[in-house]
Amino acid sequence: SDVFNFTTMLSLSMEVEHLSCKALEMLKEFLAADGGLLIYQRDGQLVVGAENGITTSHCILTNNFILETMKEGKVKIVKPFENDGAVGMYYGSPHHSMIIYPINYKDRTLGVIALFRENSFFDRDIEKLQIFCSNLGIALENSITHERLQNLATIDTLTGLHNRHYGMLRLTEETCRAVREKTS
Repeated sequence: SDVFNFTTMLSLSMEVEHLSCKALEMLKEFLAADGGLLIYQRDGQLVVGAENGITTSHCILTNNFILETMKEGKVKIVKPFENDGAVGMYYGSPHHSMIIYPINYKDRTLGVIALFRENSFFDRDIEKLQIFCSNLGIALENSITHERLQNLATIDTLTGLHNRHYGMLRLTEETCRAVREKTS
């Protein structure tokens, strides 16, 4: 089933970038969307984790629909031509509908998933996203925490420089690469 495949993918993805890309790809497929993006909050800043079909991704972080959903934590469906074709500004066609669904963990909004398609979004689409995004919220929180811990484990807090642990990891990576490529 779609939910099982999605949950399995989430459990196998610890890196935020990989998780974002795979989640967006699968959600696009499950909801028959033409394009979309996943935005999340890292250290108080909005970050585009994954995008597909966005013509002006640098502007999307200031989109009022996205910001409202982040602030309110509520689903927003934008119909074609609503707000002077703001949807078209991001997808390239004002004929597309957009659904923006918050990605929540406990009582806070971690990010949003925005999907675009020519046909309107309906209540059944919101129900599907509710199932998928509840699992996505947990996985995204775990990935962000994992990323922070990885960073803490490799940076000396006093100097801000990479520590011995980081050096050993890089040495191992470079040794494996040299063996693989048969270089010295």
